[in-house]
Amino acid sequence: MKKRIGLIDFGSNTFHIIIADMTKERWEILFHQRDYVFLAQAGISTIADEALDRGMEAVAEFHDICHQYEVDEIIAVGTAALRSAKNSSAFTTVIREQFDIRTQIIDGQREADLIYKGMILACPSHKQDALFMDIGGGSTEFILTDHENIVFQQSYPIGLGVLKNKIPFSDPILPEEINRLNQFLDQKADSLIKQLRKHPPRTLIGGSGTFDVLAEALTKETFESQNCSVIAPAQVRQFMTPRIQTTLAERLQDEYIPDERIYLIIHAFLLILWVLDRTSVESVAFSKFALKEGLLQECFEDWVGFRS
Repeated sequence: MKKRIGLIDFGSNTFHIIIADMTKERWEILFHQRDYVFLAQAGISTIADEALDRGMEAVAEFHDICHQYEVDEIIAVGTAALRSAKNSSAFTTVIREQFDIRTQIIDGQREADLIYKGMILACPSHKQDALFMDIGGGSTEFILTDHENIVFQQSYPIGLGVLKNKIPFSDPILPEEINRLNQFLDQKADSLIKQLRKHPPRTLIGGSGTFDVLAEALTKETFESQNCSVIAPAQVRQFMTPRIQTTLAERLQDEYIPDERIYLIIHAFLLILWVLDRTSVESVAFSKFALKEGLLQECFEDWVGFRS
């Protein structure tokens, strides 16, 4: 008994494809590719025409990959940009008609559910008293646990594309711009701050995007060999803080920052520092799994349950 699926995640910054085989015992990833599309480059109320064009190019490539791997089923999900943009149907309708790919546009609650499912697969020993965080282009998801129980879960429209358009930075950033961003986050995520006071987490668990950058830079060997790596918050601060003051030209020369992320990385670093400043976490864990793997696990459970 075996099934091969192509799982596509239409994120607000990046599109991902996973090719995976499922048997009755487990799932195994055969292929993974990430394309930077930046649907949220102009915010999430409208997707820019050039972003739609980049998205279509990526989908055509993903469709060819699925054909090459002879998948049995293609599953596609869309997140913040596609659920919020008034012209998102211009994308989903065309890919349905041209490639027969039907996109499930998931809401923030569903997105957070899948992120949590993926992260606890990677970091099961850190799921107690933890704050799970996934930074996207259109939204950022938070899940808070008290012992092993989820006590708060929320998707906020504070993804990196949104923040960049709402609060653009000088080059290098000015102190007043940092203050403005922090004030904006305090206002938008006030409900999170209240819950953090009630249920203070011991661990911050981050997955995808900027957290992958930090994991590669700070825990490379462990992160390459394991699904979860852990580090002290002070080390995360020491890495991010000096880079916040860098210019775009300096970031282009930074070996730890991928070229595709140099325009959004300062907003991301400040968002993570904002969280660290409002918690007293003892450790930061980097999860190799997030939404995609959570969805893959859910598909696996549904398929095995159906077959058994």
